[in-house]
Amino acid sequence: MKKITERPGRYFAIFIFSPVLLYCGLTVRKNHINVSNTLIFFSVLLFVYEMFWICYKNNISLDAIYIDEDCDTKKTITGEKEDYY
Repeated sequence: MKKITERPGRYFAIFIFSPVLLYCGLTVRKNHINVSNTLIFFSVLLFVYEMFWICYKNNISLDAIYIDEDCDTKKTITGEKEDYY
């Protein structure tokens, strides 16, 4: 069974999305100061938030959803089996 973690999304937010927000905030600073301040604020907030979760929380892994060979039961992320008719 495959394991799914939330770490790749957090790394994407730290290394790609947050710097892009910061760059956009600095780029539009001359013309739109309020938009610039908002983008910079959210960039810093996102960076700090994601760094907190990576540094201080455990790596939570979830079971991937799969369908049995009979195709009548599905195991959910919590591990419970549900019947589908």
